[in-house]
Amino acid sequence: ERLPAGWSARALLRAHADAEVRREAFKLEARDAARRDDAIVLALHDRDERVVRAALSAALAGCPAAAVPTLMRKADDEELPDDVRVGCVRVLAQVADEGVRDWLVSRVTARAGVLRKLRLAPRTPVRLAALQALGATWS
Repeated sequence: ERLPAGWSARALLRAHADAEVRREAFKLEARDAARRDDAIVLALHDRDERVVRAALSAALAGCPAAAVPTLMRKADDEELPDDVRVGCVRVLAQVADEGVRDWLVSRVTARAGVLRKLRLAPRTPVRLAALQALGATWS
């Protein structure tokens, strides 16, 4: 199915009131390699979790650098469901950047005890995903 030349669903993705329309607009934008990265970044900021999940799924095939700070914030947002937060960490696992590595390490470690030694932080789904990411990318 071809879209008219020069037509973009970006405006729909950015501001349409219906989450289903935004989700479909994301799919259209993500199909075009030239607009894919911008669509992922925009969809990650969406208020609907299904749009965010679609963006995470697309980002697994290649994460745009501009999405990294948003993914880190979302992974740390305890108000989001664990599956969304874990999805953010899984996408970040593919980013071979020392800043991401340091961020992942800070998520799986904690200072504890009288001597404030560095130890593994308590187990959560997000921390386990971060630990897996470290093992896969930074072994």
